[in-house]
Amino acid sequence: MPRLVERAEAGKLAVVGPATNRVSLTYVVNAAAAHVDAALALAAGGASAACAGRAYFVNQRDPVFLWEWIARVLTGVGAPPIRRKVSARTAYVAGALCEAAWSVLPLRGEPPMTRFVAQQLALDHTYDLAPAERDFGYRERVPLEEATQRTIEAFRASRAEA
Repeated sequence: MPRLVERAEAGKLAVVGPATNRVSLTYVVNAAAAHVDAALALAAGGASAACAGRAYFVNQRDPVFLWEWIARVLTGVGAPPIRRKVSARTAYVAGALCEAAWSVLPLRGEPPMTRFVAQQLALDHTYDLAPAERDFGYRERVPLEEATQRTIEAFRASRAEA
């Protein structure tokens, strides 16, 4: 969140791609609860527990349209709206060029764009909770709407303290 807001405030945040991509988000309380749920299932069932040795995606039940969600959060924290747009292809090429420059030149910090980030900002990536629900009884503790509002409030509070 801080990077998104910083870039929006600096006028350096652009919508990547057609802005129709859906993504699964994960609120930290839900991620922590999933770890506890899995640990309890393992404690009860040991190596024979359905979740033993398996990896799971844990996310909010409902995916979001990424750029609508980002716009909502930016509005909520008082940041300016995104006014620029760049194609997914342009962002990907820019990412490749940045990666090359950062690997060859003595540049500090992280590249402003990478191929991975370009893809994350432009493509769908949603996940199914059913395996976690089935195998270790996971349930979402904080729904998306509340998680989004808590995120906005926490960000605002952290800025007020600074």
